Amino acid sequence: VFYDTLPLANAILLFALDEDKCTAVEDVFGEVHYRSAQTAVLRYFGAKGIAGARSRRLFVHLHERQADIAVFDGGRLLFVNTFDVREEADVAYYVFNAVRHVGMDVRRDPLFVIGATDLRTRMVNELGRFAQRVVSIDPHEEFNHSIVTANAAVPYDMVCELLRLASRFQ
Repeated sequence: VFYDTLPLANAILLFALDEDKCTAVEDVFGEVHYRSAQTAVLRYFGAKGIAGARSRRLFVHLHERQADIAVFDGGRLLFVNTFDVREEADVAYYVFNAVRHVGMDVRRDPLFVIGATDLRTRMVNELGRFAQRVVSIDPHEEFNHSIVTANAAVPYDMVCELLRLASRFQ
């Protein structure tokens, strides 16, 4: 069991990896520091909009037949979970269940959708049937046409981490 800190959210993200896989990686590389793929994304989501209104925001990160759903109130993390999904209706079910549990208002509070362009578009349309403020996040636009986002095959979590690291050297 490992952990990453989410300082702006005042939270710790716990995650686990199979012991045999960890041992195999450490046998090859020696000392290894493990990070959750969600850490960079959650840090970015938590920082997004902190300077603005203190409304609740829900983020849906679609990848590899899964949906990571995170809800923030200002910078505070209220909810995060990963769900296996087969179709858009699965994602909608999990999103609106999270909305209900944290008391969001689908007429006022924004829902942000991140993922491959075709999937993201379909999900925005599906969620838009039930919520008024559904926003599609295009990484290329979100990160000011950064060279890191030029290749759509680079996963969103890696984009967030690479740009975070790059900002440390500027």
